[in-house]
Amino acid sequence: MTQLTDKVDALFSMWDTAGTPGCVVAVIQDGAMSYQRSYGMADLERQVSLSSQSVFDLASVGKQFTAMLIALLAQEGRLSLEDDVRRYIPELPDYGHRITIRHLIYHTSGLLDYTTLMELTMKPFENRYFEGELLSLITRQKTLNFPPGTKYLYCNSGYFLLGVIAQRVQDQPFTALLRQYILEPLGMRRTDFNDDLRRVIPNRAIGYSPAEIDGFNTEISFCGGFGDGPLLSTVEDLYRWDQNFYANRLGDGTQTLIEQAVTSGTLNNGASIGYGFGLALGQHRGLPTVSHSGGWAGYVSQITRFPEQRFTVIILSNLNSIRPSVLATQVAEIYLADLFPEAAPDNRPVTAGDTLQVDRSSVAGFYRSAEQGDILELTADLQLTFYGMTRQLVALSATHFVDAERPFPLEVTRSESGDLSFIFRGEPDTYKKMAIQPIDDFQSYAGEYYAGSLGIAYSLTINDQHVFMKRGYAPQEALRPVTQDVFTFEHLILEFRRDAHNQITGFDLRAGRVEQIQFLRQG
Repeated sequence: MTQLTDKVDALFSMWDTAGTPGCVVAVIQDGAMSYQRSYGMADLERQVSLSSQSVFDLASVGKQFTAMLIALLAQEGRLSLEDDVRRYIPELPDYGHRITIRHLIYHTSGLLDYTTLMELTMKPFENRYFEGELLSLITRQKTLNFPPGTKYLYCNSGYFLLGVIAQRVQDQPFTALLRQYILEPLGMRRTDFNDDLRRVIPNRAIGYSPAEIDGFNTEISFCGGFGDGPLLSTVEDLYRWDQNFYANRLGDGTQTLIEQAVTSGTLNNGASIGYGFGLALGQHRGLPTVSHSGGWAGYVSQITRFPEQRFTVIILSNLNSIRPSVLATQVAEIYLADLFPEAAPDNRPVTAGDTLQVDRSSVAGFYRSAEQGDILELTADLQLTFYGMTRQLVALSATHFVDAERPFPLEVTRSESGDLSFIFRGEPDTYKKMAIQPIDDFQSYAGEYYAGSLGIAYSLTINDQHVFMKRGYAPQEALRPVTQDVFTFEHLILEFRRDAHNQITGFDLRAGRVEQIQFLRQG
């Protein structure tokens, strides 16, 4: 066992100091917590170390608790997964399609993600928001990303609404329902809610992010207690939650509830989405896994379970640059090395010497998703920019590229026609190289554009053939031209519309989990 734990300690050694935030790691085998270790600090200002008692914001790891609560209410006959969501939330617009509770659970509703909408409306995440304010933001959106059940797209709005539905069905606060139905029966006494920023939470770890130059910045999240995530917990309480999947003590006490939670949802065409009740269902090296990650306001978290081996890794961190999903897999690689039916992948970082020479000039350019419409850029030095992130690729062959910092889950292959097959987090998509049309009149884009569904105007100004965007109180942001009428900024894509007289009338804005917001030109 010492050899195993030494290897685990080596994985986390860079955070095992009094000068950095860090994480708490727990390994559960056959019903027992066989390993638990804390690395780094819970509070840098007061020099408090992390421990097994440290309380973390679970972020989206908390979605599985919301989904379980809905399953328990359904088991009692309080609601049905096939119920129309508007039965409980009549203020939601009639989209011409029936959205069910099941759609919300599986992220197949097509609703626009409210956290993305907050970014677009320049609502600071450090502020305090109430449920009614966020519900209004969701229900003001008159369109869907796609018809319900036709596509999977991760959506915080869906789980937020699940919390609202639970409250309205039982006429009790969401937090009280979670305590009654889940936390108290499982003895999760250290689990709490981020529903009041003024409350003192004993042993709470402070969330951090790396500062631009040196050191760390403190992160602050808005209070919630909503269904999409902000649950506070410890590794010891999550151990109790994990063990309930093997011997259920909730509801009627049968495993039917658990089987339902770990069964994948499907699209209208019968395709499996690999997602259950707030749980990602997958496999690693031939062994089935049940997992979920979370990231919010300086906190990142991961629970990865290998159910057939009764083996789970829990990582809770208060530093948002740590990648717990990758680390949890690496811990599993150490403990389950002899049990994997498939050979271990080569996860070492790729050095410059491993990179093959390719025709980089033919590779460089902007590419557009054939399915999603998203845009990514690949430069001649093999830097890839997508979803607001930039990653350095290396060429394993003339047509096969991976991230230089493997095992980051990114793989790109290039066809003979020049199309890119892009796989990120297991989701493949085809990107076609865009034909670039030079912009001949930058001044035509200047003006004020208003989105009624967001209640905000974006102002565009031109300076020396550069387009600048002004939103709310934020400083001016320089847009990046892609081609005629298409610009990008971080993860945003602005695509301008013209009338029959070739005059710009507005633009469509894409932002990841919000596939289209219409802005109309004013005046």
